[in-house]
Amino acid sequence: MLEKILKRPVTVLMFYFTLLILMLFSLTQLAIEITPEIDFPKLYVVANWRGVSAELVERFITTKIEEVAVTVAGVKKVSSRTREGNSWVEIEFQKNVDIDFARLELSEKLASVYRTFPEGAEYPQIQKYVPSEFQELQGFMSLSIYGDAEITKIQKIVDEIIKPSLLGIKGIANVRVLGGVKREILINVDEEKLKNFGVSIYELIKALNEYQIYSLAGYVDEGKIRHFIYTGNYFKDVDEIKNIKISNGQGIYVKLSDFANVVDTISEPNSYSRINGMPFLTVEIDKEPGVNMIKVANLVDEKINELKDLINSRYGLKIEIEKVYDRSKNIKMEIRELANKALISAGFIVLILILFLRNVVSSFIVFLSVIFSISGVIVFLYASGIGLNIMTLSALALSFGIVIDNSIVIFENIQRYFEERRKFDIEVILTAVDEMKLPVVAASLTTVGALVPVFLLPENLKPYFVQFAITAGFVVIFSLKISFFSLLI
Repeated sequence: MLEKILKRPVTVLMFYFTLLILMLFSLTQLAIEITPEIDFPKLYVVANWRGVSAELVERFITTKIEEVAVTVAGVKKVSSRTREGNSWVEIEFQKNVDIDFARLELSEKLASVYRTFPEGAEYPQIQKYVPSEFQELQGFMSLSIYGDAEITKIQKIVDEIIKPSLLGIKGIANVRVLGGVKREILINVDEEKLKNFGVSIYELIKALNEYQIYSLAGYVDEGKIRHFIYTGNYFKDVDEIKNIKISNGQGIYVKLSDFANVVDTISEPNSYSRINGMPFLTVEIDKEPGVNMIKVANLVDEKINELKDLINSRYGLKIEIEKVYDRSKNIKMEIRELANKALISAGFIVLILILFLRNVVSSFIVFLSVIFSISGVIVFLYASGIGLNIMTLSALALSFGIVIDNSIVIFENIQRYFEERRKFDIEVILTAVDEMKLPVVAASLTTVGALVPVFLLPENLKPYFVQFAITAGFVVIFSLKISFFSLLI
């Protein structure tokens, strides 16, 4: 096979040229992230019931979550931790379980059980498991939004304009708003008037609940379309609440406004956050897995500038949107640092090659093996969907040595044969390559074998370091192939 390749140098040149084109294309499409996007077979469910003792949270929250968690397909183990105002349930699944479908099934069952939670309990949140060693690298972007306005006004702008606009960006998976206020309808009952009208608190609560019943009554089939029919009522504004009629148990109905004052207000805040004396909200943004972090961050920056102008023109307010953190800056820094180190390494490699080979052309040919090997790995990372992250970048940086070693050994042996036999033909090249083939292959496979223990790491760390091992292993194997053919250029 090598003899056929030696007789077709133009074909070899076209192969390398195609490889470079594919590398440039892959770089534009490659997913760039801080850490690998890994879904472990483990989920957390977190629920809060603030100000309530651990015993009550355990009885009314944790136990109910555990009961629905064990019914999810593929569950291996369920454990929990409860403390004052907080419930934390850990759900471990079998290795072969599709964690996305498990998350969906769990979400549906939590939505059903939440109806049985006591009043004041917050909706349970599902969180994915991340090893503690990588928790500091999680997240994508966080924004602080503030302006010279009431917090309720800022929250309305965030809910109606900013959050939907950010969710509309390609590559954004979720947007969470933290630190806002909750609307609260406060009913201040005059106990004396309540007593005079003969209405009890129990009858008042019962009437309020009955007015908000909204349930499925049935459905109507129209061809291939099914229309669902719902019956019930829900409050549209505060005036409807004031006009509720409540029976005193003697056939007499009394309006709520006759003995109570209904106020549309906000809940009492637990803490206050201000920037330059102005209240602010925090917006946390999650990106979709497998997308280019830098591209998504640039789209968010463009959208933020558009939103500032839109808010100013629509509300006449100057709202500031500032970044608290942006993980894309870290990956940009990593790539810039790697590029600088790669250039410095390339310079030293060329100088050392010229020093020992004493020939600029020969040194350049050997150095091309590094460029083509890295090009092949970048194409592989794109085709396999692994992407660039701190693990794969580290593997690329650490593989420079073995990449250049293979080419130097083979090229130097060919040079020795040329000098000894004082002729340049295909037979000399084949003899020189065959002589070094076994040692070079053995050295490369030894390096690959040293990566095997990575697959024996604990389950919570192995998925991260497997990408490192796969990338480093592919660099070594691909550089072995390149070292046999790069001299033909």
